[in-house]
Amino acid sequence: MRSMEAFAKIARPMGLPFIGLLMLAVASLLIAMPAFAEGNGDGDAGDDLATAIEIGKGTWTGTIFRNSTAEDVADHYRFPFPEGAVVEARAVLDETSTTHLDVNFRVFDQDRHQVISLDFPQLGSEETFAALTNDLVEEPDYYFAITWDGSSLVEYQINYTLFVNHSDFTQDDALSGGDAPSSYEGAFLLIEGDHSGSVGGSDVDWEFDHNADGGDMFVLFPEEDMFVKVTITLDRKSTFRDRSLVLALENSTGGVLDLVGINEEGASEMIRFFPRTLDDVYLNVTSTSVINNYTLQIIFEVPGADGDGNADAGEDPDHAMDLDRPQMPGTIMRGHGAEDLADFFDLTFESSAFVEVTLTLRSGTSSPSNVVFRVLDHTKVEVVNFTMSDLDAPKRFAALTHSRFPTLRYYFGITWEGPENVSFEFRYELTNVVGEAQDDAGTGEDVSNTTSGAESVSFDDPITGTVGGTNPQWSHDLNVDGADVYEVFPTSGKFLTVKASLDGFEGERRVGFDFYLVDQAGDLLVKLHSLFNVGDEEEFSHYIPHSLPVYVVVTSESESCGYTFVASLEDPPDIDIFVASMSVTPSRPEPASEATITVVVGSSVVIETVTLIRIEVFDGGNKLAEQDIIFDDTDQVVVTFPWTVPSSSTDLTTLVDTLNVIAWDKDKDNNEMTIRVEVGSVEPDDGSDDEGRDMMFWIMVLVGVIALVILVAVLYVVFGGHDAEDEEPEEY
Repeated sequence: MRSMEAFAKIARPMGLPFIGLLMLAVASLLIAMPAFAEGNGDGDAGDDLATAIEIGKGTWTGTIFRNSTAEDVADHYRFPFPEGAVVEARAVLDETSTTHLDVNFRVFDQDRHQVISLDFPQLGSEETFAALTNDLVEEPDYYFAITWDGSSLVEYQINYTLFVNHSDFTQDDALSGGDAPSSYEGAFLLIEGDHSGSVGGSDVDWEFDHNADGGDMFVLFPEEDMFVKVTITLDRKSTFRDRSLVLALENSTGGVLDLVGINEEGASEMIRFFPRTLDDVYLNVTSTSVINNYTLQIIFEVPGADGDGNADAGEDPDHAMDLDRPQMPGTIMRGHGAEDLADFFDLTFESSAFVEVTLTLRSGTSSPSNVVFRVLDHTKVEVVNFTMSDLDAPKRFAALTHSRFPTLRYYFGITWEGPENVSFEFRYELTNVVGEAQDDAGTGEDVSNTTSGAESVSFDDPITGTVGGTNPQWSHDLNVDGADVYEVFPTSGKFLTVKASLDGFEGERRVGFDFYLVDQAGDLLVKLHSLFNVGDEEEFSHYIPHSLPVYVVVTSESESCGYTFVASLEDPPDIDIFVASMSVTPSRPEPASEATITVVVGSSVVIETVTLIRIEVFDGGNKLAEQDIIFDDTDQVVVTFPWTVPSSSTDLTTLVDTLNVIAWDKDKDNNEMTIRVEVGSVEPDDGSDDEGRDMMFWIMVLVGVIALVILVAVLYVVFGGHDAEDEEPEEY
């Protein structure tokens, strides 16, 4: 049953004003040298405790002696002081003394019980006593004595000086107005908060000092299913007799449940206790120093308490705790009969903002690799998880979000993924920074990422915006911006020119952005390479044969990057693009071999505007391949195609067509070329056929000649022979 006195002395939470005052008092005793009053030297101090003379703060001189006619072997002084003050006494043997041997400086408490007896190592040496006192007696005394403990046959004269002082300030432990008791009976009840006090005691080689503080005892009333967390801080310590500060957690039978010690000024130690019952527990603060000033912080918290310590974050996204502060402290743990293996938080924010969240493990009693940091989007689907690597090694998540909803939410989980039989505790810090909303095209938010809700923009007006996307190694994040889509209405027969620049980055993942043009169906019209460096610019143009809307799309896998683009309409240039030549290598390929088709496309003028054309190659009526190429500040482009040769000779045809920039006449006659490709080698020439042909030729010639001769002979006989018969014989 709790005592009425304990309730009557309930301590109140406090700051540290008393500590400074009390330490000033100690400094005045142990460091500064106040102007003490001197004794007048009249009369003799008492020879024993019963006859001790009363003295106050000041400097007192005296003599003990023995000679042939008289002796005074001891001087005793009684020194009253305010209860709870710091008392100091210093004794010095004067150099005029005949010896230092067998001379003692003795200190007695209010019960006239000897606390300590100090020897003087030499003449001129100083022996010091100092102690923080309790307030058990309203008018306490210390007794100081200079005594001869040597032979009664020795003559001597001991001249000494005694300095005595006490602080003007007394103890005020936990704002109680006095010193906390050193026993369970009457222990001060502490509630949640900060409580300051002072403690000191008898040194290790002293006999027990009934005047000394001896310890401060406090009682705590545990709450069901709550941790008791006590942090003690050594605020200041005395420079004389520097000793540790000790805090023990004890039960009512004197059993020590936990114990910590501190010896460094400003250092702190913590005790955590999960009570099995609701029996009272006690905090016992002790020290053998002259005085140590301390602060006790008392917290009753849920196991694994997070935030302000009043509750534990939920163990799944459905029970997540609001991440309602820039820095959220938290704990996951197992031990002392309790466990908290997962903490989930939800961060609600204005949509289209840049969000950055970092988890840092500040302390831990197991391998940090057993802790996983999880990120989920507003649908509670996990986007990414990070395995922690070390203490004070943060893991970071950042994303630029869209504006399809008025507000968005991320969920963040800190989970233990280690063995089930391991006791552990990790203290962490979850920080978040939410930036301003986007202002794409001056809308004050993120523009749509689809053509159906695209933002309409005017020609020749600079459009600025920001865009960011999901890391390609993560799962798709349904919170993320991803793309910005803008709608423009071109004029038929014009070409649309878009010039874009990369203005800057926010965040750490910086991979640039892409911009391209699509039609109403979302089909790609033209796309150029990405912009990676701040200040980079790119431009593309595309011929528009209609007046239907088209869409400029900006995308990025960066966390966030800024861009500017300008869309404009221009008249098409007077350009004639044609097939200049076409060839096959080798010129007469073998069947089923690999050959190369080379096509040279020319232009009547140097094309300065980026112009996309398409080259198609046909084998008879079958398309073999096509390539899209770019004319950029040139009047000729060479394109090659790989070709698997068919089994027989064939005709190859090349057709060239523009995909943007210029109006194209489908009926023009120089945009295609056909060549005949002979397949297979020429047959080897062995001469046999030629000989046959020559023989037949000459036979035919011979037959012809013979026929001609016969014809001539016949004709001669018919006509020439008749005349011969009628002709007279020639006379001789």
